[in-house]
Amino acid sequence: MTLQSDLFKGDGKLEACLVQDSAHILQGAVGPHVGKIQKALTMLGSGVISADELSGQRYGPTTARSVLRFKTDRSIINRSYQSTPDAIVGKMTIAALDRELVAQQNQSVDGVHCKYCDCHRPVRLQLAFALSTTAAGAAPAASGPTPLPAGSKSPLAHAAEVAGTALTWATAALDWLKRTSAALKRFPNASLPPADQAIFAAVDVHFHLGKLPPADQVTQLDKLIANYTQIVAMLNSPMMWGDDPRLYSDRNDPRFGAYATATPGGLHDPSVDKKIWFHGLFLNATGVNCRCAMFLHECGHSVATALHYAYGAPRASGGVAGKPHANGATHPRKYSDLTPDEALHNADTYATFAAHASTKDPTPNGDFRPGAHDLTH
Repeated sequence: MTLQSDLFKGDGKLEACLVQDSAHILQGAVGPHVGKIQKALTMLGSGVISADELSGQRYGPTTARSVLRFKTDRSIINRSYQSTPDAIVGKMTIAALDRELVAQQNQSVDGVHCKYCDCHRPVRLQLAFALSTTAAGAAPAASGPTPLPAGSKSPLAHAAEVAGTALTWATAALDWLKRTSAALKRFPNASLPPADQAIFAAVDVHFHLGKLPPADQVTQLDKLIANYTQIVAMLNSPMMWGDDPRLYSDRNDPRFGAYATATPGGLHDPSVDKKIWFHGLFLNATGVNCRCAMFLHECGHSVATALHYAYGAPRASGGVAGKPHANGATHPRKYSDLTPDEALHNADTYATFAAHASTKDPTPNGDFRPGAHDLTH
């Protein structure tokens, strides 16, 4: 019996943990094998691990809490001698982590279907949050990317400043989704109470649950809850954010006009070290709301293999690898007309729904549309 996931397979200490009681991994352990467990827990949305434990690859108290949460959520208990889960990574736990990592790999390895031009693009293609190429700082350069002026604050520093606010947005979105799911389960064949109906309506504006049969609405909500849980984990994990201070102002560079980039499904790809890269143009995004929207938009790419759909009236794509799909092909539908599956795989929708939820107002008054691009205040 061996481990199968790309992250775990071939690691001697983790392979031993799978078959030997004496190789169980306990709090206090240190090393690359602990780092892999931490990465797996983060990828699977099981709690938040402190930056010092991540950087030191140390099995400390926050790692232990994440292990305990993972085991509690899945009822991983050795009933021959215990009645509740513990925070030890043993045979059952490492096997469960490995199974779920393999399942995530299988969701991501076949590529991304681009709904704009009916083409097929590889998963590793970088997707960017790119504003208009006429924006300040995006003028074409004579050669190569332009460095930031001396003394400028780094793009990552600007992103870190809004990460806490972005986290409140994502948490608010997660609360609305969980509340909607609970209400649908509690009242499966009856009208929802007015307060829950208002939240359902807000979710429906962005994710179009009403277009699904009632039996499929909870299933769709479960997918969204899983994705936002992983977004919360990303926002709590600075080790996943990368900094590229160059201004991509060269039209020949595939990242031309990109403020930030992420690999579709990259959260579940252990070969992708930094899940989100913030580029020099990120400094030109004015206002906390705009930067939060960009952050969450990139999280959508990373956790949900999410592409970028048109906002408002059909218009050119925001960009794959910094370029419009099919040289400017437009999506045939407005944001309000997307199918539930398109909304589930729309990076903009993840940002805009979270912005709406952050207002605590489910009515149209709390809705930030026409889109994350316009959150400039």
